[in-house]
Amino acid sequence: YKHAITKTDTLKNYAMINICAKKWGLIIAVTRFVHFGELPAELSKNQEHVTDIYSAILANLKPGSKVADIFKNIKEVYNTHGFPEAWKQHHMGGAIGYKEREYKAYPGCDYIVMENQAFAWNPTLPGAKVEDTIIVTDGGVETLTYTGNWSYQTVEKSGQVFEVPQILVK
Repeated sequence: YKHAITKTDTLKNYAMINICAKKWGLIIAVTRFVHFGELPAELSKNQEHVTDIYSAILANLKPGSKVADIFKNIKEVYNTHGFPEAWKQHHMGGAIGYKEREYKAYPGCDYIVMENQAFAWNPTLPGAKVEDTIIVTDGGVETLTYTGNWSYQTVEKSGQVFEVPQILVK
């Protein structure tokens, strides 16, 4: 599932926590995963892919950038990882603020990234997803939902360094 669905089943070994929280009228979105026991190879590999896709998105976020260009890059990076159609299986995210998404990015959209604008991007593959809320500044991106209290991978992309949440293995 792309989002957690409430069921009566007992948790076995894998859980997704997806939160959209509101304070002072503003919303943040965050997704985290926890896996109990050894991580299956396919799941681990899909997490590697979405980590790279997410990092590529962040590296392209600059004030004045066209969201259509960022989306074009998203499609290219999915293709590079061998998943040319996967971007169609779930929205990739977009601007966040007073709504869970002020707008969702899509091919050809005419929005421009503004300085100090918040975004929540969420690339996905089967069993794997990265989602944080960030602010775009003239000096790069600042992750609002980073806590340091999770499993993170430090990723360097286009001269920038990002802390990308990973699947917490217990």
